[in-house]
Amino acid sequence: MRPDYVTVEVHHGVEGQPQIPQAVQRVWDATRPAGNIVDAKVTTDASKMYTRSWATGAGEDADILMDVRQNTAAHAAGLPLMEQTKSYQSVTQHGTLLDHIDADLAAAARPAVQWQVTADACAPGTRPVTDWRVGDRVTLVVPPTRSYARLEDGPDRPAPPAGREVLATTIAADYDMATEAVTVKMQED
Repeated sequence: MRPDYVTVEVHHGVEGQPQIPQAVQRVWDATRPAGNIVDAKVTTDASKMYTRSWATGAGEDADILMDVRQNTAAHAAGLPLMEQTKSYQSVTQHGTLLDHIDADLAAAARPAVQWQVTADACAPGTRPVTDWRVGDRVTLVVPPTRSYARLEDGPDRPAPPAGREVLATTIAADYDMATEAVTVKMQED
């Protein structure tokens, strides 16, 4: 007479250790020609980048708490003037408002870089459903991109650019049984 039910156990980190503990450190190599990583695409979200931040705090009319800060180093390096405004209605102290503005500027100095990796779920040694889970940290070896690829002179001839290692956290995974592929979205740390 009891209805069917499902029990779900959720693991998450704490403030001192936000990551889910994992048994081994994963290394996914997207540069190997016959590897299990079929494709790797990078996306960068620069929508939250700015060099000047305006912020308001508590108050009304002429008594409203307000200030502005600017990332002068980024602006001097050639980044255009991009502004954003934010409201912190519960902030009543000027020093606290400046701390919020400084934190916003620090976060806006670097865009979020995400990777979309497609893995062959049937490659030898690959068990994505049981070997890893969303939230795991992965060392992703990616091929060179135009932003940093340059030939290095060797003793005889120039050497091709090498791949680079990126530490990323898996944030989503999509399994496609029709194509036997796993599409994993990751974000660089």
